[in-house]
Amino acid sequence: MKNILYATDCSKHAEPALRYVYKLCEILEASLTILNVYHYDQLQAKARLSDEPLVLSPYHEQMEVLKNYCSRYLSIASPVIQLNLDVVNNPSVSQGILERVGELKPDLLVVGMKDEHSERGLFAENIAHVLLEKSECPVLLIPNSKRHKKIKKIIYATDFEMKDIEALRYVLPLAKAYRASLVIIHVPVEGEYTSAEQMQWFQELLDHEIAYEDISFMLLYPGKIINNLREYVETNAVDLVVMLERKGKGVIKSLFHKDRVKTMGKNATTPVLGYIS
Repeated sequence: MKNILYATDCSKHAEPALRYVYKLCEILEASLTILNVYHYDQLQAKARLSDEPLVLSPYHEQMEVLKNYCSRYLSIASPVIQLNLDVVNNPSVSQGILERVGELKPDLLVVGMKDEHSERGLFAENIAHVLLEKSECPVLLIPNSKRHKKIKKIIYATDFEMKDIEALRYVLPLAKAYRASLVIIHVPVEGEYTSAEQMQWFQELLDHEIAYEDISFMLLYPGKIINNLREYVETNAVDLVVMLERKGKGVIKSLFHKDRVKTMGKNATTPVLGYIS
């Protein structure tokens, strides 16, 4: 994860998420692009209501807004972060973000979770859903109230797929950077009796594919997957939840992944990373 894109609405309530991603980039020694999607018509309307003429172009005015926002909440510059500011005029926030993802090819897209204070709905649930469905890179959802602390425990929810290995390889540098424990968790559905054997097979497979000392495996009680995961997160001081998100339709396995990341991220207090497959 060397290039990270963070989308913000420049609201005061998004400040913890901004600081979170900035610290994340510092630890990973990654470059950070902070993106704001604005709509020109909104700026025109505000200008018409004001006695002062619109001196700057909408682009430059919004860039000044973003610069001032970052200066206010990122007062101490990190010597290891290459910081880029970017503003895009688009009536659709999600489309504006996705276009920049396609152009910049970041290793990770970061957005805040739903917040009633978002003026343009950047953190609205449907926008997060669109990004998870269409993003070309993994998406990290951060609660706006979440302040950065050292990531000590990461959990990865598995269904024993080969794609899980690809996702875990992606997460591994993050775990190593924080020296975090990595727990591979499976929640059996009702009537699933082969989970123990599958977990043993998956553990032996990962032993050959993933080189990391602080990794463990756990089976939770059968039941509703999201409910059981949330209960584990709340009672075990988990700092990051990682889940596989299937793109496209027509894949049988996608039925079992449908909306899991979105549901897990809704009203969550712990960051959720959706690895897009």
